[in-house]
Amino acid sequence: MMDGILLIDKERGPTSFDVVHTVGRKLNVKKIGHAGTLDPLATGLLIVGVGKATKILSYFSVGCKKYDVCMILGISTDTYDMEGKILHRAQFEPIRQNEIKNVLNEFIGETKQAPPPFSAVKYKGKKLYEYARGGERVFTSPKKINIYDIFFRFMEKNRVCFSVKCSKGTYIRSLVDDIGKRLKTGAVVESLRRTESYPFTVNEAIKLADLGEKLPYCLISIDKALSFLPSLLLKKGYEEKIRCGQKISLDFFAQDLKIEKKLWRVVDENNHIYAIISYNGKGFLYNRVFY
Repeated sequence: MMDGILLIDKERGPTSFDVVHTVGRKLNVKKIGHAGTLDPLATGLLIVGVGKATKILSYFSVGCKKYDVCMILGISTDTYDMEGKILHRAQFEPIRQNEIKNVLNEFIGETKQAPPPFSAVKYKGKKLYEYARGGERVFTSPKKINIYDIFFRFMEKNRVCFSVKCSKGTYIRSLVDDIGKRLKTGAVVESLRRTESYPFTVNEAIKLADLGEKLPYCLISIDKALSFLPSLLLKKGYEEKIRCGQKISLDFFAQDLKIEKKLWRVVDENNHIYAIISYNGKGFLYNRVFY
């Protein structure tokens, strides 16, 4: 059975589910999933898990993301992007680059953000876009996000392009809508490209059309995919204890351990992963065991 992580450079048009379905059909596998949805208009890095690697996708969805964004000023739509119904057009005086930069910088830091009306967030069992398509606007509670950095790239008339590094759960369409409100012009997403989803970058990804000819070289093993986590070396003879889920003690490891509340990979001398564990202040917990 094929197990591992695929990094796909998604094109504009298909949904994330479409990409996963195509990969599954090409590889003839049923157990498949992805980490971090991309809108149909978005391009860039989509992390796809195949086989047993579907069980580790959650470890890639929590890291920071990077996007290249282009927005159009002077327009507001119901979807917060160029593909939606135009709600308002604004006339405004030319805006200087420094003013744009200053407004972008105001969004750096921890804040709260509401999801856009056309999103897959669920409310009372239905997705927000299902309400929106029926003409009903649902307002959900804003959630905490973090904008780590915003970098102004260039500006052409009413088209502004920038890069953003942000936390999990950040909606770029909502960010652009908020920027447009702050500028008092309105703004919508014209293009959006995910360039990084920690620990991977889009430079490592392949186009969906090239998948067949680049297998198996493009398939990242579970061991390698999780190598960004700190490792703990397991003593010889303790492998079965881990496999059976026995209570973990410091005696299991062939190294001194500074206990912190974070995740570790438990590996053997060949760097083969046996488990992912954490510490909750009282003892070690199994987050995932690999057989």
